[in-house]
Amino acid sequence: MQIRKWTKTSCLQEIRKYEFKTDFIKKSSGAYGACKKNGWHLDKISKLKTVKRHWTKEDILALASKCKSRKEMHDKHKGAYLFALSKKVWFELRG
Repeated sequence: MQIRKWTKTSCLQEIRKYEFKTDFIKKSSGAYGACKKNGWHLDKISKLKTVKRHWTKEDILALASKCKSRKEMHDKHKGAYLFALSKKVWFELRG
């Protein structure tokens, strides 16, 4: 595991590599954490595109069929799981 000291400049360079906010957060969590902790470039991060997912019942059930339990569904596909709960699809999920 590589330990890296993030600077304001290196964080900005890292942000510029990404088009979507979720990609930056997932693939460069250290830089994202340093920005949040130090208040760096929050305006730049907020300008990254966000992805909005529109779930369908079929999408939810397809994901659920790949999981062995509700916990696995929650851990791997939290957004889909929460949508399923809100739309009462959860009773059809396996496990």
